[in-house]
Amino acid sequence: MTDPAASRVRRLQEVIAKAIAAPSTVEVARVIVEEGVAALGGWIGALWLLDEGSSMLELLHWIGVEPGRRFRRMPLHGESPIALAVRTRTPVWIASRAEYIAAFPQSDQAGRAHTAAPPGELASACLPLVADDQRIGGLMFAYGQQHDFTDDERGFLVTIAKQCAYAIAHLRLLEAKDAFFAMLGHELRNPLAPIVAALDLMKARGGGALDREGAIIERQVRHLVRLVDDLLDVSRIARGQVRLARGAVAVADAVAYAVEAARPLVDERGHRLEVELEPDLVVDADPDRLGQVVANLVTNAAKYTPDGGRIAVSAQRTGDAARIAVRDNGSGIAPELLPRIFELFVQGERAVDRAEGGLGLGLAIVKHLVELHGGRVLAESEGVGRGATFTVWWPCVRAPVVSAAASDPARAPAAADRSLKVLVIDDNVDAAFTLGELLRVLGHQPTVVHDAPSALATASDEPPELALVDLGLPNIDGYELAERLRALPGLARTPFVAVTGYGQPSDRERTLQAGFSEHLVKPVGLEDLRALLRVLAV
Repeated sequence: MTDPAASRVRRLQEVIAKAIAAPSTVEVARVIVEEGVAALGGWIGALWLLDEGSSMLELLHWIGVEPGRRFRRMPLHGESPIALAVRTRTPVWIASRAEYIAAFPQSDQAGRAHTAAPPGELASACLPLVADDQRIGGLMFAYGQQHDFTDDERGFLVTIAKQCAYAIAHLRLLEAKDAFFAMLGHELRNPLAPIVAALDLMKARGGGALDREGAIIERQVRHLVRLVDDLLDVSRIARGQVRLARGAVAVADAVAYAVEAARPLVDERGHRLEVELEPDLVVDADPDRLGQVVANLVTNAAKYTPDGGRIAVSAQRTGDAARIAVRDNGSGIAPELLPRIFELFVQGERAVDRAEGGLGLGLAIVKHLVELHGGRVLAESEGVGRGATFTVWWPCVRAPVVSAAASDPARAPAAADRSLKVLVIDDNVDAAFTLGELLRVLGHQPTVVHDAPSALATASDEPPELALVDLGLPNIDGYELAERLRALPGLARTPFVAVTGYGQPSDRERTLQAGFSEHLVKPVGLEDLRALLRVLAV
């Protein structure tokens, strides 16, 4: 014979596990309400969230009879058992309609007009959702007949409510963290944008080279940009929000990108960098993420190898995988650290001056991206001072692909075959000025404005052939401005490009849905503009 208590404990464990794993507040509510009703054999289940600002309980999910308008939004200080439970942070147990009428006479009269409750008995359990002394909302399970809640049932429901509250509170913390990281990225990228653009202008006007001071500034700024990108990537990884655009990618292209990205640090340290690749090696990858993985490994090797060291990058096919290895003769990895080297914020022993830099995020990002593609990564070292090897096995494809690194540069499409009238709109004066000057270096005719009214007036007088729109404009944001610009004569088919410090996948989706042709994340440099014009083919 099945033990009801043991069965309920197992059910409780299953429900809690599902709630904790739920990716959103809505999904937590669905799991708790539906699983709770199924476990209790109840008639109705519902969950409300509390809006502390308005002191209103907002219905999030229910099962059973669809509630009327009165129950979808209820005052916290109103006369109802769920409001009382949330207000007092104490469960309310009602065994029959007689108990309900005695305790909430006005609520019963109003309720009969707003629900399909049967005229007979009604029993309910109303539980507050509280986490760390913070009121989250309320949870209700009801029966269409008299029901005396046993101690086991009460314990089951109280535990369900507690775990539900903590699951929702945890998700809210994650959402707040994501919002903070997004804001942090935006605020850091805004001042970085004119610095990167100014450096590109200095190089363009100086024949493609910077003096020593300029080169130092460029290296440090690029390092800051990488730190910001790593922080945002970690946030996406934690929430499972990394999305891939996979296809056939030449390993040579990824390695060429990685070498270019790591070149300033490699040159600064005086390292010898050797590359040996099997020709025509093609993998199934998101090209940007594959390049990021190899770049992180090469940069990591450059950081942890003393000046004048040796770094070797190799790639060859082994079975159905490409084996990409990055070896160095640097500081090596201590045996006790090796098993944890791919964990977040784990770093080797550092000097007081932290000359190597970084936050301990790069290798954790590498591991996640490799495994997301169905590959694997391994770290090897014979100990401190004896160098390290990081090896990635990446799924191969048989489809032929033309390597961009091996293609004829002369055949690459030009950035544009004519001088374009480009409208640049950004309230950051330095960012707008430098972006306009980069366009001028590329042979175009920029007009720079700093607010929506000026953009509308300028575009009315002389319609642009391309518009670069900062999304975070005051009063009228970039989305609304683009809509108003498109309504002007002659601008219905003009390409609009979003320029912003926000680069989450959801941000890119929103700009594309709003009709922008492309989404550029600050800082925007000379090569970004060249690539943009190539894509738009304007």
